[in-house]
Amino acid sequence: MLGTVLWAQFAIGQQPDPTLHGGMPVAADELQAVGSVGGCTGTLITQRLVLTAAHCVCSGQTEPTGCRPRAVFTFLNVFPVANPAARANVMVGADVTVHPQYTVGGWLRNDYALLRLDRRADEVVLGVAPIPVERPDRMPRVGETLTLVGLGLTGPTCKSGGAGKLKTDVSVSEISEATIVFNNSDRHACPGDSGGPALNRRGNVVGVASSSDLATNSNYDPTFAAYEWIFGTGRILRATGRLTMLRVHDVGSGYGPSTDPIDGEVVIQLENDGEAAFGFPLRVGAGEAAHQRMLGLLLDAFAHSRTLSIEYEVTGPHNGRLLRVLRVL
Repeated sequence: MLGTVLWAQFAIGQQPDPTLHGGMPVAADELQAVGSVGGCTGTLITQRLVLTAAHCVCSGQTEPTGCRPRAVFTFLNVFPVANPAARANVMVGADVTVHPQYTVGGWLRNDYALLRLDRRADEVVLGVAPIPVERPDRMPRVGETLTLVGLGLTGPTCKSGGAGKLKTDVSVSEISEATIVFNNSDRHACPGDSGGPALNRRGNVVGVASSSDLATNSNYDPTFAAYEWIFGTGRILRATGRLTMLRVHDVGSGYGPSTDPIDGEVVIQLENDGEAAFGFPLRVGAGEAAHQRMLGLLLDAFAHSRTLSIEYEVTGPHNGRLLRVLRVL
């Protein structure tokens, strides 16, 4: 990656001619999940998690030094739950986690950080919708057009003041495990947009703004390379509670959004987490007998409002693959 780190906000420039290096204003009710992290940009990806660039919360760019344990995410020009009559900026404190491989292998490598908000976004902002991170098997391709969103400076050399939240469409020039590269002198990144998202045609996050030469070259770190870290996929966790949903559906019907699907015909939810769902297949194959017995336990627990303890493998932002069911006496 060549160029300058995007400290302030990674902006898409707006000029009277909107074709000039990229930016068109974002409507007030659009992309409310994109907000400010200090002098950078961040994206709400679940009701509690914000994705941004590590260098936005760390002073070091070649080693992980000066990383702050806390930060503030600001929703811009939204309707606060506390006062829904007028738009305002809403600030929420957050704990910060920096990618463990930040700067390992080179300058600004693995430039990712997560903010875990002190409160759910929908508890403080009316109608805010997180922007999902795209599944890692749907990585962008060279020539694909992505939408860049940012809050930074503008102008051909990034010397004009910020024009608010802007977006522009740019084609991917190069892509690797480390970087998505855009080469476009009319539409490029500026300081202040660091941490801002690159969105695919489904509107999902596929990249995080990291650096730019302030003239042509813009570099984003791809989310497919950090997906496991972002959501902790592969971990085995336990949850306990009464069933609030027990669903059994045809093979191939599926459950969950495209970014967080459950591959199975049995799906449950527990009372202590309305967002999360867990499932397993009933189709013929390995584990069929065990899955039938698990379904029997679930049916009994649902009918008699019994408390269950489950173990599951994390497969995405909210959902998981159900591995074991234990009835709690």
